[in-house]
Amino acid sequence: MRVGRTYVYERSTKDSEEKSVMVCTILAVIAGGLALWTIYETFNCYHRYSDLKDSFGLLNVHPTSAGLGYASQFDPNLIGAVVHVNIPQSDLLLDHYVTDPAFGINVPGAITLNRRVEYCQWREHYVEKTEKTGQDTERVVRTYYYTKGWTSAPINSLFFDQPAAHHNPQRRPYEQGPVDVTGIRSGSGFSVSAPYMDNIKGQTLTFYFRPDTLQGFLTSPAYLTHKFFYTGDKGWFLSKYEPSTAETAMKMAFQYAEGTLLDFQLGDLFSTCDAGDVRVAFEGKTIQNGVSLVALLNQDGSLSPFKTLKGKDVMLVQEGQLTAKEMMDRETGDIFTSFIWFLVGAIASVGVCVLCASQAANKKKALEQQPNENNAIKAE
Repeated sequence: MRVGRTYVYERSTKDSEEKSVMVCTILAVIAGGLALWTIYETFNCYHRYSDLKDSFGLLNVHPTSAGLGYASQFDPNLIGAVVHVNIPQSDLLLDHYVTDPAFGINVPGAITLNRRVEYCQWREHYVEKTEKTGQDTERVVRTYYYTKGWTSAPINSLFFDQPAAHHNPQRRPYEQGPVDVTGIRSGSGFSVSAPYMDNIKGQTLTFYFRPDTLQGFLTSPAYLTHKFFYTGDKGWFLSKYEPSTAETAMKMAFQYAEGTLLDFQLGDLFSTCDAGDVRVAFEGKTIQNGVSLVALLNQDGSLSPFKTLKGKDVMLVQEGQLTAKEMMDRETGDIFTSFIWFLVGAIASVGVCVLCASQAANKKKALEQQPNENNAIKAE
């Protein structure tokens, strides 16, 4: 952590109270917006839960295997019906290895591949200490502090108190998010296309790489253009920030202007990264225990969503060897859990909104009464 400048100034307590009113009002508006969103999502979750619960209660699911652990067999007589399919691990085939062409890597056995991107950035915050110096004034001591670390998004340092000494380069070589997903097949003739595998319920893992699996990376744009290298630490690929000579000279000129050119602090010796560094890790889902599905069977053996009572598309894809009832109970249970969380969030948001609005109104009323009270004191 680095210590920035300290400012000492006098301000009216009325200004402080007016600022407090503004902060409370802003918090009330934010909480109100959040409350509306959570209430909307709460109703959505409830309607989806009740729709699935009613639909599953009337659904006729046809078994396609002799039992759990046995590979399901394609039956032409079930075309157009909702079927329960078990694909054991030994019978599972992937359409392709998920790949990120930008990094030249692939992950055998993975179903999904996502990038996690982090940026080394400065963050600014300040601490204020106040001391009352008169009936309507107070002394304020404000000290700025700067910490540097990894964040999930770039931070604009232009409006920092010391922007030159704590400059955040806005480089974004790669975006965070999904990169690839593969469909699956079984040796018995069933298949599921990639879009339906994207939401498979399973554990998300961070992928690690060995030197012999990074041959493609050495000829990738990430390596050649952005100079990423594999650190071996928790799966991170790191790209160090290299400012140009002109940029370095300009930064030094601005530091001189703001008086921070020679501002060296002990914390600078213990920096874990440089502002502008970018690191990327890969994560996704793998299948270790086969797949279970409840879906509509098509003529070519492909599985696709079926319709609920309210006309919504539903397809259950879960890792493991599960019965149809277990899968449906798990699906409705997950949605009900989401419903409870949204309900709690809605109640909390409404409470915060009412509390902040009440505080803002009370503070504003007190401010409006203040001049009258002062005049009454003077009259006496």
